[in-house]
Amino acid sequence: MRYITPEEEDNMDAESLAKKMIEESDLPKEFPYKTIEEIHDAVKNKLLNIRAHYNYEKLKEYGNKAEIKSHNFWMFVPFIIALTLIILSLYLSNYYLLFGILFSIAGFFLSSPYIKSRELLYVVSFGLFVYFIYKSNLVGYTLSGSFLFSLWATMTARGIFEQAMIRVAMTSTIAFNFFLRSETIIVYDKQADKFY
Repeated sequence: MRYITPEEEDNMDAESLAKKMIEESDLPKEFPYKTIEEIHDAVKNKLLNIRAHYNYEKLKEYGNKAEIKSHNFWMFVPFIIALTLIILSLYLSNYYLLFGILFSIAGFFLSSPYIKSRELLYVVSFGLFVYFIYKSNLVGYTLSGSFLFSLWATMTARGIFEQAMIRVAMTSTIAFNFFLRSETIIVYDKQADKFY
């Protein structure tokens, strides 16, 4: 499922090009829903699950200003954490706090939805953060907090991106088809146990 390239378009005659454009304007033949209303109902009834591949360029192209700004804010949080840790470690002369930068980077990268255990990591880091606060262990809650808040912020940013792409895809059958064919979104049909 892909759109024709400009090179392919140049090599096609008018009739072939027209047929190809008509074919690409419709949802894939094997896709069980044909209108955006049917897709809305399927999502509402949890028959379809829609996810989006993270791509910041797509957010800049299709997201609104609020989505872009909030996404950028949350993506910047791990860097704020790293800068804060540098200042705090110099001020307190406790250089163990600099390890928090590594934990912040780990939280940033482990926020990917392709990592199955990210929710477990979130719960464990939250538990450790609370435990170290209870024990008044500065290094412990700084390190666990660096990981926790970096993971949380980046997961939030990815969620904003995904919701923006789904919002745009669900505006019309044409938008849904374009996002599906360009692999911006992935659709899982629970009844057929099939990905599109």
